[in-house]
Amino acid sequence: MATVRIPKAAQEAFAAAVAAEVVATFKDDSGLDWYYPWGTREVDHLEVALLPGGDEVMLRMSSDRAATIVCPIERWYELVGRMTPPGQGPQEA
Repeated sequence: MATVRIPKAAQEAFAAAVAAEVVATFKDDSGLDWYYPWGTREVDHLEVALLPGGDEVMLRMSSDRAATIVCPIERWYELVGRMTPPGQGPQEA
């Protein structure tokens, strides 16, 4: 089992990219497509890959691509549903 610590800034950037449908992708040596926020290739970012069959998602930080976690797709939807893209949270008075 591996633990990938995902900085809040990386989560928020990824959630914003998904919400705006602005994601980039690259294919690794095993043929998996990894998705990440557009324009973040040179800085730490969260990368996500949908495993064949669509039942599980792999997550990793670009700073430690050897450490990945796999979560069921239902758990991924719960996680993404809790992320609030920057600028879309409650308005402060």
